[in-house]
Amino acid sequence: MYSRIVEVMLKAGKNDAFNEAMNKVLEILKAQPGLTDCLVMISDANPNQALAISVWNSKEQAESYEKAHFGEVRAAIQDVIEGAPTVRTFNVQNSLAAVPGLCGRCGKRV
Repeated sequence: MYSRIVEVMLKAGKNDAFNEAMNKVLEILKAQPGLTDCLVMISDANPNQALAISVWNSKEQAESYEKAHFGEVRAAIQDVIEGAPTVRTFNVQNSLAAVPGLCGRCGKRV
């Protein structure tokens, strides 16, 4: 498994607009092969700081998404963020999502 972490700083007062934009972004992501989950978070310490963590079955699938669709995602959020997004990537070492018979979202046996 592989993950992408995208960090952005929101323009002041743009949290609602960011949320609306991210709903559109999540629709794009749902259609991508290999995506297993995406979490969008706003910092409780700084309400203008947001992170999106996407989890992929493979590095290749994440890179394919990056090449084909990340420009579209950037365009969707550009009006509500300051500067450019910071993107970091990681190999996933441990995850509940990787345990057979265990729901990666809630941790319960399925």
